[in-house]
Amino acid sequence: MTIDQIVIGIGGIIVAVLIYFAGVQRGKAQRSLDACEARINRVVDNFASLDPVHRGLDLAEFIRAGAADLRDNPEVVEAARRIVNRGAHHPIPARIRKQIPEDEWLCFLGWCSKNRKPALSDLRNEQETDKFIAKYREREDA
Repeated sequence: MTIDQIVIGIGGIIVAVLIYFAGVQRGKAQRSLDACEARINRVVDNFASLDPVHRGLDLAEFIRAGAADLRDNPEVVEAARRIVNRGAHHPIPARIRKQIPEDEWLCFLGWCSKNRKPALSDLRNEQETDKFIAKYREREDA
């Protein structure tokens, strides 16, 4: 065996190892994406399974459906988008969406879940909604 053959053999082994690890990383990324899809679908399906006749407070039902347990804000935004695409009202009221940016939605939902909010009285009119948002803004973990 010549030096050239040895170098070519080692090069082939290195390429094979690199291809293997690239495939492992791709598999991990795909599993992560699948898990993300599963979390979003779970929230959307749970929300849809709630009886719309008895559903008076979409934000509370969105939290009950598991939105506060999503991993990040893009997942929350995507779950809300899919709910709207299914023909339901946006689960986060418009006044709240105007005052709390999308990149805070997960934190907001977590705060609501932790504090067992909102109640219908918290969102019955604009003044109560503004008070509710002010309570969120004044939280200790801000």
